[in-house]
Amino acid sequence: MTPPRLLALDLDGTLLRRDHSVSPKDHGAIREAIRSGVHVAICTGRVSTGAVETARALGLETTMICADGGVLACPTTAAKRWQSPIRLEAAVHAAIVADASEMASFVFLHHEIHADARGERWLEYVRTWTPHVHVHDRLSEVEHWRSHEDVAVVLAIGERAHVEANAAVLRAERGADLSLATWRAGSSGEQWALMARPAGVDKGTGLAQLAAQLGVARADVCAVGDWYNDVPMFAWAGRSFVMGQSLDDVKQHATDRLVATSDTGGGVAEAIERWLR
Repeated sequence: MTPPRLLALDLDGTLLRRDHSVSPKDHGAIREAIRSGVHVAICTGRVSTGAVETARALGLETTMICADGGVLACPTTAAKRWQSPIRLEAAVHAAIVADASEMASFVFLHHEIHADARGERWLEYVRTWTPHVHVHDRLSEVEHWRSHEDVAVVLAIGERAHVEANAAVLRAERGADLSLATWRAGSSGEQWALMARPAGVDKGTGLAQLAAQLGVARADVCAVGDWYNDVPMFAWAGRSFVMGQSLDDVKQHATDRLVATSDTGGGVAEAIERWLR
């Protein structure tokens, strides 16, 4: 008998084209892979409610990997099945630090996002992760999320100097709890983002968790992605494919490079054909 196999697909820039649609070629290849017995799972930085629509449209039944590996969720209901959250004390600290710097701040739970009033100008940007965003006057004082032990991500957006200063503070005081990343936010490049996730959690650990649950050997796992947050799943999977438009810094970590891009679509179909062949 053929051993069980698992295919992990990044969403934005990989399965989803620039217009957020899935190419018919990719859709058809996924259907054929499922018919052949392959477990097909979304593996994304989005929270569960931001990924479930695509999973439903594709008819996926395998648990989704969300929040960059921090959450496993149902592909039909978006309900949480497993989570490795940020320690609540560390999440509150990160939100307070952002608030004190007058940065726009956001707390991602496994299925929704809470934002402060300064975050309203960034709602279109943040809704990339999920359309379920709730705005409050002052996020650090909202008891709703502070009473939950399921914070997946804390995001802050502001001046670069504030981002770098806050990152330094959090690394020094919460380095054991948080993994931090910074980047230019939006298209203007004038504002920067600081994202805090649980330390030791990434798409690679999420993929390992799901493979163990499914009884799939590491050698029989294939990952397809396009960005820096996909590198850990490239490193863990037995085979990995990187999209044609990806940066060279990302491409060097995958076992295989694809011709297709997020403009053309078809990258997932190309990866499936080469992997199963």
